[in-house]
Amino acid sequence: MGISSVEVDAKFINAREFVNYISDKYRDKKALGMPVSEENLDEYIWYTYSDIRRYANAISYYLTKVVKLKKGDKVALISENRAEWGLCALGIVYNGFVLVPMDVRMSSNEIDMILKHSESKVVFISQKMLKTLEEDVDFSNYKVVVIDGSPESKKQISLRKIVENYEGNVIKDYNEVLGDDLFEIVYTSGTTGLSKGVMLTHRNIMFEVSVLPPLVNLSPNDRLLSILPLNHTYESTAGLYTALHGGCSIVYSPSLSPKVVLTIISRQKINKMLVVPLFLEKITDSILRNIERSSLVLKGFVKMLFGLSLVSKKITGSNGISKALLSIVRKKANLSSIELFISGAAPLPERVANLMELLGFKILQGYGLTECAPVATLNPINKPKNKSVGKPIPGVEVIIDSPNSEGIGEILIKGPNVMKGYYKNQEATNETLVNGYLKTGDLGYIDDEGYVYITGRIKNVIVTHGGKNVYPEEIEEKLNESPYILESLVIGKKISKDEAIGEEVFAFIVPDFSYIEFEKETPIHKVDYSEIEKIIDNVVREVNSQLPDYKKIKGYKILTEELPKTSTRKIKRYLFQKQDSI
Repeated sequence: MGISSVEVDAKFINAREFVNYISDKYRDKKALGMPVSEENLDEYIWYTYSDIRRYANAISYYLTKVVKLKKGDKVALISENRAEWGLCALGIVYNGFVLVPMDVRMSSNEIDMILKHSESKVVFISQKMLKTLEEDVDFSNYKVVVIDGSPESKKQISLRKIVENYEGNVIKDYNEVLGDDLFEIVYTSGTTGLSKGVMLTHRNIMFEVSVLPPLVNLSPNDRLLSILPLNHTYESTAGLYTALHGGCSIVYSPSLSPKVVLTIISRQKINKMLVVPLFLEKITDSILRNIERSSLVLKGFVKMLFGLSLVSKKITGSNGISKALLSIVRKKANLSSIELFISGAAPLPERVANLMELLGFKILQGYGLTECAPVATLNPINKPKNKSVGKPIPGVEVIIDSPNSEGIGEILIKGPNVMKGYYKNQEATNETLVNGYLKTGDLGYIDDEGYVYITGRIKNVIVTHGGKNVYPEEIEEKLNESPYILESLVIGKKISKDEAIGEEVFAFIVPDFSYIEFEKETPIHKVDYSEIEKIIDNVVREVNSQLPDYKKIKGYKILTEELPKTSTRKIKRYLFQKQDSI
């Protein structure tokens, strides 16, 4: 079974055409901004669309004429989220040099290895990251550009100085940059512990930039808040380049503190955001707890509104009642300006999406991988399905390979967004790109209306001794629906039964101690641990009562700390798949 969307041409061949286009179209409109500090959320540094080209001209001149890089040379960018990140990224790729964005949460050893593997010649870096890394990474082999403030070493140069010195200089012989030329090499932190350099071309990025804006109704009136790591394609492609194509103003938060983020949303009238499911879960949990803490009268009133909203949705298909009457809840949460959340990078629990919709928020769930730049599917804005990751974006084909009796098989993707391959790793490239399709490693199915559903990862599937397949993500979602559980991870525990080797379902469970503390009105350290064990045991029994025998949780382990995650908040599942962790 497959879906093939109409062919779509990108509006731009390369990043230089893109930068020139947006700078001419939007000129002095605010493009990229951030507060001067975490303590001062009223004063902002703003860069305009004209500044984007001004910086791109200066950076490309410096790299071309001063450093004397050749087309295709690699340039690393190591910085936390900030307005200058986008200026530097677009300046690097403007004349055909290849961006190598780094995850600031990687160890210094990983960053050093990637710098060497990518053969980067220049490093654009923030002061914070330079101080963090300089003891363990030898930067003497690279030209170093400090993107914020002034460098402490005479061997380094500041971004500000580059712009002052070279913004008026003109390159008369720009490199010819073709669609198949590399735009960036993105090293995936991954959940396998192994980093691979995903080679994305100008065609890959410019295709996404051209297709995505109308799908989420981007316009120059939109204000976006960027909180996800810019080194990941989800945020850089969709939250930066695509947003700039739409003429949006993008704000960067100096901190991920909920108080700071919510203050910026409120004061800057942020109306659209790219988020991961965990962010939405935190919001819904906070709102529900605030409701529970309210007076009996207010609590009863809000619950009545929820009931009316549910009835309204069933009858009319809309949330008109909740949008009108629950505005007080949204306002109290500092989220009254938000019109749209776009969720990606991990599955969005249906209960969270439904609750956010009841509160009047529009939620669009999408799906993709770094290897497809990254967006492959997105829910239609006028007809989203919360259980689904949406339909293929225009120009992209999605098929299900070797579906089973339930229609579930591996998801394969073909389109102009699919990567060129893995850098210096032809073997992995050959395994992943087959007959023009990207083998995602994800399992799913497609319904009669063309919506795609993800059921799990091939490598995560639990095979019972009876030969049944169990998708751990399904059980995790059921466990996580309980307010007593913060998060869970389900794996297959190897067993031998009647000479047949197989696996049974085993769960790692992290209780939501703050909820237990709130419910019992007792500090968590004063709650007897046996009570917590009993609570979790009851949750597991309740979940098991909803499952067929082969899917039932046969054993579990309670953890007291959150599960380790990547920078995009994906659980590092591979750390728990060794049997000695059980």
